[in-house]
Amino acid sequence: DEQFAPGSTLGTISRGGQVMLFEHGYHPLFGNIPISEIRSLDEKKDGLHVSADMFSNWMTEALQGPLRAGLLRMSIMFRPISQTIEERDGDVPLVTVTEADIIELGPVTFPVYRDTWIGLRSERQTGAARALSVARPSGGAPSTRANITQARMAFLRDLERTSK
Repeated sequence: DEQFAPGSTLGTISRGGQVMLFEHGYHPLFGNIPISEIRSLDEKKDGLHVSADMFSNWMTEALQGPLRAGLLRMSIMFRPISQTIEERDGDVPLVTVTEADIIELGPVTFPVYRDTWIGLRSERQTGAARALSVARPSGGAPSTRANITQARMAFLRDLERTSK
């Protein structure tokens, strides 16, 4: 299991430089072409929130249908800078990321953490064309991942446990 301690993404957020890619830049058509301009990236008590304006071009038009239908989820690629590992009897160790460097984020088809959310808003709703809004909904079971160093979703989990 994996969780992120409160404040674990604040340093990387303040440094900036993150980009939004589709499928972590591994999609054969999109590659490493950014799909939107990030307007805000914030760590909140219930998770990481991002708001971005999707670029208007023939490639990003293809993402609008799956986004509206709720077929895509959110994911981030990050590098753990510091973490603690708690061994648990008969269970997978609990890894708590205490500092993370967010490299990129964006919509994916098969996220590690399934309880994420990404939505598409119209220009009329936001004042900005095709704004994406992303958040981790409250609740949801913790996710298990054997290889914690690979790209994965970074959202705050079990805040009460890590803030004690």
